[in-house]
Amino acid sequence: MQYNLRRLFPAILSCLILLYSVGLSQAGEGASAAVSDKDNAVSARDAANTNTGRVASVNGVTISQAKFDSAMSPYQQQISAMGEGAVTAEQLTQLKTKVLENLIGTELLYQESLKSGIKVDEKEIDTAFDGQKALFSSEEEFKEALKMYNYSDSAFKDQIKIGLTVQHFIDKKFTQNTTISDEEIKKYYDENTSYFQEPEKVRASHIMVMVESSADQAKKDEAKKKIEQILQRAKAGADFAALAKEVSEDTYTKDSGGDLDYFYQGQMVQSFEDAAFAMKPGEISNVVETEYGYHIIKVTDKKAATTITLDESKEEIRTGLKSNKINDDVSNYVADLRAKASVEIYLAQ
Repeated sequence: MQYNLRRLFPAILSCLILLYSVGLSQAGEGASAAVSDKDNAVSARDAANTNTGRVASVNGVTISQAKFDSAMSPYQQQISAMGEGAVTAEQLTQLKTKVLENLIGTELLYQESLKSGIKVDEKEIDTAFDGQKALFSSEEEFKEALKMYNYSDSAFKDQIKIGLTVQHFIDKKFTQNTTISDEEIKKYYDENTSYFQEPEKVRASHIMVMVESSADQAKKDEAKKKIEQILQRAKAGADFAALAKEVSEDTYTKDSGGDLDYFYQGQMVQSFEDAAFAMKPGEISNVVETEYGYHIIKVTDKKAATTITLDESKEEIRTGLKSNKINDDVSNYVADLRAKASVEIYLAQ
């Protein structure tokens, strides 16, 4: 599935600010820069902030309304796309509270990163910035995305600096000290055997003639006559992939010869998958009708249900368990920092 990279921009920013998902789903700007003297870092950053339009302060560091608005922007866009009434006033209030708590948590982590002496050099920031820019098709598209979330180049680089600083802090304090034993891996495998069952799957290609289910009988008859003529060619030995490229009306698959790749039961409409799973590799179906029109199916491969072994899944399980443990540890750490911090909230609900 293709995604508009501009829509990915908030996620890119979030990943930069917090490499691990620690319940902080959208990070804020924090301060514009770290000062060289870590003991004076918080007070120096706060001196650069104004006290107008603030939504909170964290150990004396202001979280501005602008920062909050930037963090809320992707959610507001999603809400707008959902239509009026899709989100209640209570749900919106809960979302705002969550976003603000995320900003507070991010600021607390950043302050601790500075206190621990974590520093990020300009070369690393520039490399990350260039990497983000490269995700866009042009300089103009990148600038448009920055503008959409109210960031200049320098402001976005500040975000990258915060993200890399926090990332290095989490790596040093948590990632490097987190290990998962083989016993933990086996325990997870044994307790979640259903996760490691690979059901039967089929690989198939198809040729489709589209006709809406609501179409009149004359149009359906015309479409069926067309697909039956194509079926005669396929059964006569015509190259199926070439035929799909020539006549299929499925614009998503025709260029690849109608290939649908592997799919499991439950992933296709019922009549289509019933036909596909009943066939053997190399067989070509008769005409199959679905809500999208008429199809001819060729099964190209079939794989029986299997169980993924512990050895095959060990490293994937280890990665997942380690990530979960780091997430939990960082979340608990942030909660402890929050309990000890001086936090003032001014956001009007």
